[in-house]
Amino acid sequence: MIPLFHFALLPDRFLFLGNSENVTRHPKLFAPVDRRARIFKRLETGTRLPPEFPITTVAGRVPVELPPVRSFGPDVGLERRAQRIAERYAPAYVITDDNFQVLHFSGRTGRYIEPTAGAATLDLLQLVHRDLRLEVRTALGRAAETNEPAHAEQVQLGVHGHRILVDVTVEPIQDGAGGHRSFVVLFKDGPLRTIEAGQANPNALVRTEHVERLENELRATRERLQATIEELESTNEELKSSNEEYQSLNEELQSANEELETSREELQSVNEELTTVNGELAHRVQELTRATSDLKNFLESTQIATVFLDNDLRVMTFTPAITQVLHLVETDTGRPISHIKARVPIEELYDDVRRVLRTLASAERELSAPDNGTRYIARVLPYRSIDNFIAGVVITFIDVTAITRAEERQRLLLAELQHRVRNTLGVVRSIARRTADTSQSVEEFASHLDGRLSAFARTQAMVTRDPESGVDLEYLAVEELLAYNAREGEQVRLTGPKVRLQSKAAETFALALHELATNALKYGALSQPTGRIEISWRIEESTEPAVMMFQWRERGGPVVAPPPRKGFGTELLERTLAFDFKGQTTMAFDPAGLQCTITVPLSRRTFHTPAVAD
Repeated sequence: MIPLFHFALLPDRFLFLGNSENVTRHPKLFAPVDRRARIFKRLETGTRLPPEFPITTVAGRVPVELPPVRSFGPDVGLERRAQRIAERYAPAYVITDDNFQVLHFSGRTGRYIEPTAGAATLDLLQLVHRDLRLEVRTALGRAAETNEPAHAEQVQLGVHGHRILVDVTVEPIQDGAGGHRSFVVLFKDGPLRTIEAGQANPNALVRTEHVERLENELRATRERLQATIEELESTNEELKSSNEEYQSLNEELQSANEELETSREELQSVNEELTTVNGELAHRVQELTRATSDLKNFLESTQIATVFLDNDLRVMTFTPAITQVLHLVETDTGRPISHIKARVPIEELYDDVRRVLRTLASAERELSAPDNGTRYIARVLPYRSIDNFIAGVVITFIDVTAITRAEERQRLLLAELQHRVRNTLGVVRSIARRTADTSQSVEEFASHLDGRLSAFARTQAMVTRDPESGVDLEYLAVEELLAYNAREGEQVRLTGPKVRLQSKAAETFALALHELATNALKYGALSQPTGRIEISWRIEESTEPAVMMFQWRERGGPVVAPPPRKGFGTELLERTLAFDFKGQTTMAFDPAGLQCTITVPLSRRTFHTPAVAD
């Protein structure tokens, strides 16, 4: 039946068989696509012979032999391509399919063809001369594997007592992108030589015997394979009979299955009802899970230490933050609260808890942790269930340490502010009193008082910007001189390391710079356009203690003479600096300009710098 199916199918069509059938005996007609599913593809053999019909065969009927019909499909193209290749090499050639079955002979292949005894076949490896068989087999295998031309050169072929050297070329050709692959085997003769006894190859006989032995083994293997296939077919027939028995058994099982189907339908209806109930329960469980998750996340996000107690003061549940107050773990659920060690005196809450359970009124108490001073506000509330049943109490501990410390800091800041206001008012009163003592008229008093208060106000503004880090000396001098339109770089030059003054010291030093600047503006270098002021300071660490040397030099102004009397500025430079800084001030009234040197010992009370020693 397999040849009949092959004859009936068009090229490149598919054959579907049952689990008990196969095409093992006809590998040249069909190629497997899926062996397990028994799906095979029709192969093009080059000729289409009508197969025998064993079902309709009548005894004694003389079979009518039909001439082979050439396929005028892909073969015409193969012959044309083969002819073009043959025109290139001009030797004898043979065309085979992918299974090495001969599809076409050229006109001069008789020398290379030597069929073996036995059943007729078109297998090229059975038709080719035995001297060429091994090389042709190797070349065909290499061309089929690489899909590229393969060559076997100088192969010895014995013909009528002569030895011919033959070059064998195998070139694959493809029939279109997805078509069948064929091979063209070309035989090209070399020079003719006479075989002599001395020149004969001593290994030729051994080689021939080896090839014959391999061919015999191959033939025996094929016979054993054929016997195995026949045994497999007989086994398939036995399996068919067993299949019939199983089919009858299957019918019995089918009747039982119908009964089970009826029972299954009844169970299906019950299962649908259970599915509906289960869906409702799952929805309720999902809502409960979501509510529990929301409650858990809410309690954890609040960071409020909370513990829930029943009517017997046993732990029901608690939030993670409670571990900062009570030494609770998950296994403590159900234990009395009195058995739990606390970081705060929780015993004070027991009376409040009992009173809340008795009166249902909330209670509040402030507790303090003795180890770290943390302060808590403990609130006790009754625990009410959904049906308004009192099932215990809820105790929350709120950490108010930060609020308490903020209140204390606020009181300290208020006290510090009051102290600074009193000090500031004292300085202002002192400036006003000293200005009044050294002024000759009301106008002079108002002018001096306004300038000194302005200098004091500028210093206060700089101090209040960053009270902790102090005031930079260079910035203090620049701000004071800019108030009098002194141009830095043109009239004023400042040099010195980075030095920061404490707030109180900055106020006094700013007043001293104000007096020097006003004196320079009235009588010194700033009164002339060509006047210059050089301000410099340095740290002298060679002395004990280390000191800061501050120098004020005026150049280019009018001739300077000592004043007839000491005013507020001179007293400030000489007495106040010496009293506040324990420093020393020297003033030289050089005709070229005033020179003032202030020496201040380094101390943390005066300076804010890492280099200052305690």
